Amino acid sequence: MLEPVYPVAFEDIVSLYRAVDRHKLQAHRSEIISLFRQNKALVERATRYITAAGSLLQDSMRVALSCTDTAKARAFAGTLSRRYISSSGEAPHEEIRLLSALTLQGIIFYSNTIAKLADTIVVLDDEYGAASRTLLYALREEALQKGHNIVTCYCSMSPYEKIEHLFIPALRLCFVTSNSYHPIQFSGQRTIHCTRFCNKEGLKLRRKRLHFNKRAVDELFAQASSIQKEAKECHDALEQYYIDAVDFTFLEKAYQYLLTTL
Repeated sequence: MLEPVYPVAFEDIVSLYRAVDRHKLQAHRSEIISLFRQNKALVERATRYITAAGSLLQDSMRVALSCTDTAKARAFAGTLSRRYISSSGEAPHEEIRLLSALTLQGIIFYSNTIAKLADTIVVLDDEYGAASRTLLYALREEALQKGHNIVTCYCSMSPYEKIEHLFIPALRLCFVTSNSYHPIQFSGQRTIHCTRFCNKEGLKLRRKRLHFNKRAVDELFAQASSIQKEAKECHDALEQYYIDAVDFTFLEKAYQYLLTTL
């Protein structure tokens, strides 16, 4: 709820509750309450599954990070910066976006955005996101220091600390992470296999743990998507009750009032 800071003088409240026939809704009060409660429980359950999956993905990233030569990765980021990122002399700016998410349809990845924003596509092939994370943080700093507007895309499973993709629109350039959850394949892309920065023997020693995490994450993702489908069905049923109770003529009048009065 938002309250006006300067009531009427600058802001107003327009209530649309009058557009709803409360008698129609109250006639189905028990069904509506049940659906709201069921929807809430399903959303909370799906969130717990997604959170658990995120914890396991973080564990796998930490395992891979312990086997990663981060100094070598940062040095290579400097090489990439010198090759691809020129100085602009402008004030830098950063926008934060997501490019993928787990939904009721499974993992949705907006790969078309890559083709629309970039002609030069550098793909960091990295299943666990440890080396690519190191590279992308370094490239992000380089781009900002060179005065570019950038779009930084964090992993939806770790949206505060793990960068997955970086776009520099003015250069038509992007650095993007490819893994089994969102593989990336474009004609003409340059692919960097991030195992070059890893101690492969160290990863082999931790293979059972990594495989367990992967299987568990896949199952948690599948269950979370299924639960989200159930939540959507509840939402659709609730929406139908409210649609049937809405006076759309009143809404049209409210719309005209907003256009002509406020």
